[in-house]
Amino acid sequence: MEKYNISESILPVNSQIINKPKSVFYQYKIESLTAFTIILILIVIVLFLYITMLKKRSLEKNMQERELRFRQLANMLPQIVFECDLNGNLSFINYLGLNLLGYNHKDIEAGLNIYTLLSEKDIAKARDTFTFIIRHKSESSNEYTAVHKNGNTFPIILHAN
Repeated sequence: MEKYNISESILPVNSQIINKPKSVFYQYKIESLTAFTIILILIVIVLFLYITMLKKRSLEKNMQERELRFRQLANMLPQIVFECDLNGNLSFINYLGLNLLGYNHKDIEAGLNIYTLLSEKDIAKARDTFTFIIRHKSESSNEYTAVHKNGNTFPIILHAN
């Protein structure tokens, strides 16, 4: 029909076209369906990753808010509150602890260790207690002698869990 410039609109209503050229989709049906399926799968994967990312952001925000509340609460307490890793390196100590011991946040960032806050005679006892608490997932309360940054000492009771 193209060869003779005949339009389909001028053909009779019930006429059938024989040897009509196939469309690209019909000609490449399997390839087209495969591409379409792959695109759908990729869209689903992207949506899944996006939803997962949103959930992760929400969880991180909640964790940050909880940590902030924890730190605010710890800073209001009338006793020293600290957090350290398994090696005794401090990651947090409340304001009272900083003031009583003579340290500041820069000291914590520089790698302040819990054992530097105790007298030489108490370090071995503290290490043993710390190891016991970690291994047995228990609690402990012991008396120690704390050392101020300037060298002055004073007694403390350390509750750990």
